[in-house]
Amino acid sequence: MKLYNYLLIFLFVLGSGAYAQVVPDEKNGLEIIVKGGGKVTIEKPVKIADEPNFTDTVNVKVRLDYSSIDKKLNAKFKLETIKPPKLLIIQPLSKIHKGQIKLGLNDFKTPPFFDFNYSTIRDKKYNAGVIMNHYSSDLDVKGKGDTRFTENNIELYGKKINKKTTLSGNLDYDYNTFRYYGYDPSVFSFDPANDQQFYSVLKGEVALKSNKSKKTKYQYTTGLNYQQLFSKYQVQEHLVELKGEVNGYYIPSGGVMDSIDFTDVSGFWNVEVSAGHLISQDSSVSLNSTLFSVRPTYKLKKKSISVTLGLPAYFLTNNSRFLTLLPTVNVEYAIAKDIIIAYAGYDRKYERNHYLTYMESNPFVGANIPHSNTYTNIDVVGGLKGAFTSKTTFNVGGHYKNVEGMVLFVNEFTSGANRKFTIITDDVKHTQGFVEVLFENKKIKTGVLAEYNNYKMTTKVAYHLPEIVAQAFAKYNVQDKFYLGLDVFYYGEQLAKDNALTALDAAPIKLKGIVDFNFNLDYKYNDKLGAFVSVNNILSTNHQMWNQYPSYGINVLGGVSYKF
Repeated sequence: MKLYNYLLIFLFVLGSGAYAQVVPDEKNGLEIIVKGGGKVTIEKPVKIADEPNFTDTVNVKVRLDYSSIDKKLNAKFKLETIKPPKLLIIQPLSKIHKGQIKLGLNDFKTPPFFDFNYSTIRDKKYNAGVIMNHYSSDLDVKGKGDTRFTENNIELYGKKINKKTTLSGNLDYDYNTFRYYGYDPSVFSFDPANDQQFYSVLKGEVALKSNKSKKTKYQYTTGLNYQQLFSKYQVQEHLVELKGEVNGYYIPSGGVMDSIDFTDVSGFWNVEVSAGHLISQDSSVSLNSTLFSVRPTYKLKKKSISVTLGLPAYFLTNNSRFLTLLPTVNVEYAIAKDIIIAYAGYDRKYERNHYLTYMESNPFVGANIPHSNTYTNIDVVGGLKGAFTSKTTFNVGGHYKNVEGMVLFVNEFTSGANRKFTIITDDVKHTQGFVEVLFENKKIKTGVLAEYNNYKMTTKVAYHLPEIVAQAFAKYNVQDKFYLGLDVFYYGEQLAKDNALTALDAAPIKLKGIVDFNFNLDYKYNDKLGAFVSVNNILSTNHQMWNQYPSYGINVLGGVSYKF
C-alpha cells in the first residue's frame, strides 16, 4: 500500500513539469519554477478580530471622597437695550382726533344745542382738556306757564404724570336757569322775576396719586375738593373737603397667624379718610358743621371665597355732636369660577344733607329748607351674580334697609300755588328686589334693569317713591356708519301731597305711572363729519316726575358733528 502511494506522488510531479510557470518573489528576488498546468492559490491570513482578554483574579475597590466650597463669581456683562419692534400695519389706523364740536336745534325758538371738547392726546407725561356745552328749550306744556330752561357747563381738567406720582386737577362750573312752571296761569299770576330760579355751582379738585410699581408696598391718593353754590333767595353754600386713601397687600409671616393657616391667602387693606367743612346759609338760617369719617377695611381671599371686614367711624360737629362706629362685613363665594358668585353683606352709612344734595335730586326745591342727616343703621344685601355666556352677565338680589331720617320731597304749601318743594324726613324700612341682565358684542349692546321697592313708613307717606322702576336699552352698530339707540323707562305710580290741601297728613294723591320711549341715531359720513338725531318721549305722554310738573311732549333734537 505504501508503494502505491509513493508511485502516485512521483507520477504527479512528473506530469506537472510539462506546464512550468515562473512566480517571482518580490521580497527576496528568488524565482520558483513550477512545471505543469496547475494553478497557484494564495489565501490571505486570518486576523484576530478582538484583542485578547485577560481576567484578573484580584478585585480592587476604589473609594473617592470629595467636598465642594461655594464661591460667588460675579459675571462681567452689560445689559443691552432691545429696541421695540416696529408694527407692520396692513391697513391705516383711524386717526385719533383731539377735538369735536356738535351743533343742533330743537324747537327753533332758543339758541342751538352746542357741545365742544378738546384734549391733548398721545403724551405719556401730561394730559389736559376743556369741555363746554349749552342746551336750552322753550317747548310748550299745555295748561302751564313759562317752561324755558338753559343748561350751561364748562370744565377744565389736566394731569401731570411723573415717575412715582400723578398730579391731577379739575375745575367744573355749571350755570342753569329754569322757571317754576308748576301752576295754571289762568288761575295764578306771578311776577316773571320771582318765577325764575338759577343755580351757580363751582366744583374744583386737586389730587396726588402714587403710581403702581412692583416695588411699592402700598399706594395712596390724597385730594382737596371745593364746592360752591349760589342760587336765588340768598342761598349759598361752601364745602371744603380733604380726602385721602391708602391701601396695600399684607400676608402674615410664614403663612400662619394665631394658629390659622394662611397658605394661599391674599390680604388687602384699605383706609379712606375725609374731613369736610360745610357753611350753608339762606335768608333765615346759617349752619356750620364738619363731618369726619374714617373707613378702614380688610379683605381676605382664599381660592373661591373672600371676606371684607370694616369698621367705619363718623363724627359730626354741629349743634348736636354725633359719633358712631358702624361695623360692616361683605362675603363673596365663587360657586363656579367666573360663572356664578354668591354674595352677602351688612353695611351702615351716615350722610349729611344740604342744598347741594337737595337740588341734585329735585331742582324745584325752594329756599329756607331745613337741613337733616340720614343714618342707615342696617343695610343687608344678598344675591347671585355672574355670566351666562362670555357676552352675557347678570346680577339678581335684594336689599333690606332700616333708614333713620330718609328725605322726602313734598309741595310747599306756603309758596304760591304750591309750586315749590320742601323736605320732610321719616324713619323707613325699605325692602328691595332687583335684577340686571346685560349682553354685549361688537355690534349690539343691550340690557334690562328692574327693581321692586316696598317702603314701610313710621309716620309719613312714601312721597315720590315709586314701587317699580325699570329700564331697557339697546344699541346697534350698522357697518360702523349708523349707530342706533333705543331707551325705554318705566316708573310705577307715585304718591304726592294734594295741592288743594295744606295739611301734611292729608290723604295723598296718585301720580300715574310713566312709560317713556327715547330714540337716537348717529350717522358717520366720514372720519370727521357726522350727524345726529334724538327723539324724546316718542309717545308724547303727559307724565309727571314731580307733582304739578308735567314733562314735555315729543321733542326732537338734531344737528351735525365735526372732529378735528
